[in-house]
Amino acid sequence: MINTLEKMINSGEIDSITALKNLEQLIAIIKQNKSGSYFSVMMSWEFISGFTKNLVWQELSNLPGIKQLKSAFEKTVEEMDVELEEMHKSIADEMKNKYKTQVQALTYKSKSENLLEHKPDE
Repeated sequence: MINTLEKMINSGEIDSITALKNLEQLIAIIKQNKSGSYFSVMMSWEFISGFTKNLVWQELSNLPGIKQLKSAFEKTVEEMDVELEEMHKSIADEMKNKYKTQVQALTYKSKSENLLEHKPDE
């Protein structure tokens, strides 16, 4: 994700200072939390999904030179969403087996559907 976002910034195709600053902020948050605790990873994911839905796709959808990078980022988002869902299932299964209890509070709602719903190509 970080690599793709940096390529978008360095492409020269984005002329909006606000969009560039927001992308740089997103990169900083991802870098800061990429090796953090479960909660920092989940909060980063919440921020990424909200940020992307609310700003990035609106700005980047109009830039022809960014289209391929945007597609790569969307694919990465979808893959991360699957990985997070699998991680939640694994944690819940481990807790069920270890403590012989059903974990109701540990659930994961897919973000990629909402995150990527603003695809102008469709």
